[in-house]
Amino acid sequence: MFEEDHRIPVVAIAVAYPAGSMQEPTEYNGLAHLVEHLRFEGSAAGYEEALESLGGDSNAWTGPDQALYWAVVPSAQGKELLQQEAERIRHWDPPEEWPEILSFLQEEAIYRGSTDIFLRALNLWPPVQGIPTFLSKIPRDAVIAFAEQSYLP
Repeated sequence: MFEEDHRIPVVAIAVAYPAGSMQEPTEYNGLAHLVEHLRFEGSAAGYEEALESLGGDSNAWTGPDQALYWAVVPSAQGKELLQQEAERIRHWDPPEEWPEILSFLQEEAIYRGSTDIFLRALNLWPPVQGIPTFLSKIPRDAVIAFAEQSYLP
């Protein structure tokens, strides 16, 4: 879907994948969120660095039913943005280890733990961000399998 608006000279994209927490195996709670963070790091070519060199910005989030990635660049860089996004999805290879990301996700899960009673009441349990003890046990092959199943071009 495209919508032109010439008031602001930027190009924005949003790409959603059916890769939310409801699609993850129960034994790997937090897997969808972990994969979103790992994929956000981009391809071997360095998605974030390339986007910054274009004058752009991006972010991503994971929900129960999807993972969504968005990016904005100056309009003159729109074609390059689409090429970078395609490259990020096509040539992604997760690192062997991800201690920094795992540490961040575990801290986030602990911080959000105070809302657990509300998540359970709304039947939104387990939480999207994962449970710290589950996050630390997610193997690389589970990350790859989930990504291959959920992130289809």
